[in-house]
Amino acid sequence: MSAELDTFPKLLLHHAEVRPKAPAMREKDYGIWLTSSWGAARAEIEALACGLHQRGFRRGDRLAIVGDNRPRLYWAMCAAQALGGVPDFLHHYEALVAEGRDFARRHPQFFADEVAKGRGGDVSIMCYTSGTTGNPKGVVLTFDNVLQSARNGAEFEGLSDKEDMLAYLPMAWVGDHIFSYAQSYAVGFCVSCPESGATVMQDLRELGPTYFFDASAIKRRAFHYFMGVARRAGIRILNGQPVPLGDRLLYALGELLVYGPLKNTLGLTRVRLAYTAGEAIGPDIFDFYRSLGVNLKQLYGSTEASVFVTIQPDGEIYADTVGKPAPGVE
Repeated sequence: MSAELDTFPKLLLHHAEVRPKAPAMREKDYGIWLTSSWGAARAEIEALACGLHQRGFRRGDRLAIVGDNRPRLYWAMCAAQALGGVPDFLHHYEALVAEGRDFARRHPQFFADEVAKGRGGDVSIMCYTSGTTGNPKGVVLTFDNVLQSARNGAEFEGLSDKEDMLAYLPMAWVGDHIFSYAQSYAVGFCVSCPESGATVMQDLRELGPTYFFDASAIKRRAFHYFMGVARRAGIRILNGQPVPLGDRLLYALGELLVYGPLKNTLGLTRVRLAYTAGEAIGPDIFDFYRSLGVNLKQLYGSTEASVFVTIQPDGEIYADTVGKPAPGVE
């Protein structure tokens, strides 16, 4: 791992320098998507970090973050990390930012100096297990833990800074931390936050993410006409296997009349890669989504491993497996 970019605050400064105007995060407010660039995110996080410092937050301290998926909460996470603290899933956010901006004007080098003190072996975050076998447990992860997993997964799947991700899962869960935060900082893609939990499906359709994670069983959808063609041809086309000309033509017609509109209804029109994990969804639903042309993969992960334990490689995707060991996993 690069010693120069071994923490999320260092990656923030990197993206703010090389792609200052590129979108970093979006938030839907009163029906309107508001976009913040990497340059704007850096300025906000610097103000937050300076405000926290003014309030007495120091290296080694812990910051509790409670709330729905919002850019300001992800930024507060990075601000705490910039000061050498640990976000442990604010009070008077605007006042804190204003205080921080005033401090930053008087100490313009403070933020960059604090970021430079961070090391990959430092504690990055405390995430919580799901609690399926008992009470949820806090798992302490270092920057090296999280960034190595995020980078390995991104390289394995060929993620780029052109991806779009919707952040809708609980922030205290390691899955959201990897997909909505760590990989965004590692690669530089944009993460969008829905207006509320009740509008996730509508916001998903509007946004059309290219990268998507669903931790629960994907709901069954009624689908009849062209389903036989989809099952015969869709998966083979997705896997790059030969398909009879007749089925290929029928599938193209189905894409125009049925599969395309259905994917649009589900908000999956632009999805290039989608994961499902946790409860097994069953071969019928798994094959259904892949037959539509959605590159759905199963993975196995854990909080302690920073998510990725096994991943399904392209061309080796089956409903009854969770793939092969992820890069860096033995």
